Amino acid sequence: MRINQRITVFVDPATGIDTCAGYWPGEAGWHQLQQGDESWPSHVSDSEEAAGIRSTELQDATLQLAQQSVPSNRTLPIAAPARRGSPWPWFFAWLLAAAALWWLEGTRPL
Repeated sequence: MRINQRITVFVDPATGIDTCAGYWPGEAGWHQLQQGDESWPSHVSDSEEAAGIRSTELQDATLQLAQQSVPSNRTLPIAAPARRGSPWPWFFAWLLAAAALWWLEGTRPL
């Protein structure tokens, strides 16, 4: 465990006056961002600890990618689920076949 390790965070110059920077910690636990005399603590969860959060992030990212791949002026057709027929004809066919086989078995000479 590293204590009081200082890491300089470089600001992305593309963010302009917003001065955004990113930090990806290598360890779970409490981290502290310090700028001048001010500091802000933040907790980083272990990847095993936050599996539900990670799967939600992956789902959201996948949905965003899917929306980007479809042109906004066009919607994809959604296929209607195939309508299934009634199961009763199949039941009666099986019943008829089972009855015929039972009858043939009973009428066979010994």
